[in-house]
Order: sequence, then C-alpha cells, then structure tokens
Amino acid sequence: MDKNTLSNYGWIVIAVLVLSVMIALATPFGQYVEQGVRATTEGLFSTSQNAMNSAFGDLGVEVKDQTFEQGYQIPSENKPQTPAIENLNHSGIIPEGGIYLTNVSFGVVPAGDTGFYAEKLIAGDSFPVPQSGDVYIYGDYGYYYLCEYSPDAPFQLVVDSDLTLYGQYSNAQMTTGWSAHAIDNQKTQYGDILEVVNNEPVTSLSCAFQYSKLTSSPKIPNTVTSLYMTFADSELKVAPTIPNSVTNIGITFGNATELSGIIVINTTAITSLDQCFSGVDFDEQQITLLGNDSIIDEIGETGTNYCKSCNGYCNE
Repeated sequence: MDKNTLSNYGWIVIAVLVLSVMIALATPFGQYVEQGVRATTEGLFSTSQNAMNSAFGDLGVEVKDQTFEQGYQIPSENKPQTPAIENLNHSGIIPEGGIYLTNVSFGVVPAGDTGFYAEKLIAGDSFPVPQSGDVYIYGDYGYYYLCEYSPDAPFQLVVDSDLTLYGQYSNAQMTTGWSAHAIDNQKTQYGDILEVVNNEPVTSLSCAFQYSKLTSSPKIPNTVTSLYMTFADSELKVAPTIPNSVTNIGITFGNATELSGIIVINTTAITSLDQCFSGVDFDEQQITLLGNDSIIDEIGETGTNYCKSCNGYCNE
C-alpha cells in the first residue's frame, strides 16, 4: 500500500467520523449523542493515530492531530426567527424597523373595514407622548398602550401592504404601561420582548401567545405583572421562568397540553391564579413546579393529577 493510498484512507476515516457527529446533532438526543460521539471519536482517533504513525512512519506518512470541538450545527426551524435585540428599552428616537401608530382603531373584518390610525411614525422619528390607543410595532410583536389585547375578536388593522394586525383591544383597561402580543401566531419561536417602550414599561403579556404554535417561550421581562392567558391553547412545550414581578397567572397555561418538564415560578405576590393550569395533566405531561412552597401547591392544584409531595407529577 503506497503513501498516497494511506493518506487518502486516513482522510476517509476522518470524514466518516465527522459526519457521524453532524448526524448526531440532528437527532432528538442531539446534545447527549453529540457528546458521546465526540468522546468516542477522540479516543478512536488517538489510538488509530498512534498505531498508524508507528507502523508507517518510515514511509513518511504522518497522521497529524485533529480537533473535534463543537462547530457547525444543522439549522433548525425551531431556532428564533428574529435576531436577539441588544437594547430592550426603546425610547427617544424610533429605531430601524420600528413603527409607531397613534390613535388606532381596528376595523371589522367581515365588513371589509381596514381600520385606521391618525399618524404613522417610522425610524428616525421621535417617540410622541404616549396616549391610550397607540400601537408600537417592532420585531415579532405589537405593543399596545394602556390596553390589553384579545385575539378572538374578528377585527383588523391594515398598517401597509405587508403588515396587518388582527384582533382587538380587550375591555380590560390598564393603568400603566404597554401590553405585548405576537403579530404572527404561526411561528414556533419568537424574538426578545421589549422591557420599555417610549419610557413606559411593558407590564402585560395577556393573551400574547394564545392559540399560537409557539414551542419555547422567550424570556419574560422583569417589568411584566400580568400573564393572563399568555400561553393558553398554545403548542408550548418548554415554559419560561416566571419572574417575581408577575402577580396575575390566571389561565396562563390553560389547555397547554404539549407542555412538560420543570417550570420555575419565582413570584410570590400573586393576586390571581385562577385556572392557571386548567386542562393540564401534571402526571401525563410529567410537569414539575419549582418555587416558593407557600404558594406552589395552590398553583399546581389548578391542574389535574398534581402531587403535592412531588411538586407535580409522581415519578415513583
């Protein structure tokens, strides 16, 4: 066997091993399989390298050191579809990609009413003094000032030829801040949620992802106080940590039947937890709650088959 044949053989072996790692990344157990394949690959390569260098060193063949660090990962449709936002405080000047609408009114869809707004401000314009009925659009969300949002109502607002908002303000008027709602409920992942808009905090995510195909939630800002129906009837699989700013978790995970795993609830100042987990089976979905013992059981008991001694499903 000549030198070139040996060299080609060595590269074929390496290519097969690297391909194995890439395939592992695409499996449901990717992270764990990847680690196992990488460790096995490094061991096999080291043994083969020493043996081949010892046997064929006199022929001038040298298999050099290789690294098997984590590199290229196969793209996944479940990765966030909006880049991370560096600045979660949008005040002063409207940034690139932002749209601010004043005095918004939604139109009735069956009647063909497109709705209206008084003024449309874009990137480079100054934020105006916020008024009830104003809407700020950025990234994956519409932000509604002093109004919460309902996705049930058959109303629309045609912003331009590429963007239409559906739904309507709910009757629940807010006393401070903005509510945020996903614009497109067909995504599985969403970008970061702003913390401050026009010098006012984002305080409500009521109905934000209701009926959506969301599978993994973005981080809940520490400014948020209401998660009323936030993930109700959604396809959520992995819940976010509930920050200690939240006071309303009524129907937050209602009918979220795909949900599983550990849910961390850091808040203790709850004013409403009615039906937080209605339609959720802790045992069947293998859900465990972590948080303050003084309230965690009360929250868990809004679902079915909640085990107090296990803080969720009973794995004994």
